[in-house]
Amino acid sequence: MTQVLTVSCKLKVSQSQAAKLDATLEAFVHALNWVNQNTPEKVVNPLKLQSLCYRQIRARFGLSSNLAQQVCRRLAGARKVARQKNRPVKAFRGGFATYGRASGA
Repeated sequence: MTQVLTVSCKLKVSQSQAAKLDATLEAFVHALNWVNQNTPEKVVNPLKLQSLCYRQIRARFGLSSNLAQQVCRRLAGARKVARQKNRPVKAFRGGFATYGRASGA
């Protein structure tokens, strides 16, 4: 079994860095909602989602490769849970981004 650790921390950043972080968080959420609205709801495999829209996420929202992949993983997980509960995925709200660890780490 894989153990997952979540780290919550407060970053000390300048105002310009804070603005860039806010823009990244906003782009991440917009990408999640865009992909959810523009891909078939039945697609719950993150690799399939990635093959459908990875390049568009990178180009349209300016996200890093890691974040573009995390959009697909996050949405796939949300769709699986929604399917189990027999309801649609609700719109995502801002204020978060998911980062995956580097492979081999």
